[in-house]
Amino acid sequence: MKNLDKRELGTVLAALRAWQGGSWLDEGLQDIATDGGEFAQLSGDEIDGLCERLNGPGDMRPFFFDASLNNARASAQMCMAKLQEALGYAGPMESLLLLQGIEQAHVLEGNLGMILDATRSAA
Repeated sequence: MKNLDKRELGTVLAALRAWQGGSWLDEGLQDIATDGGEFAQLSGDEIDGLCERLNGPGDMRPFFFDASLNNARASAQMCMAKLQEALGYAGPMESLLLLQGIEQAHVLEGNLGMILDATRSAA
């Protein structure tokens, strides 16, 4: 998730409040809000809570930090998977380099996991 600037946050909050007030009865928007009916749309109380989390007291940086680390960790895991896939097509020299890359991606993924665990236990 990316950080929102003040204008973007204001627009999101206004849109949430308009949705909460029933101002938007567009079927296409309801499909977006429910992912095509996969889940129920947020209730008024849930929208209140979301607006408070987005705008309310507190610092959103820990949330964005956690999301960024999770994204980086997922990228490291994907990198390992792609390197392992390539290993099946590599010659002897390329295999050695790919194995080193897999090990480095594994270390990175592990370090990111430790950082996430440490920040969660400190919170």
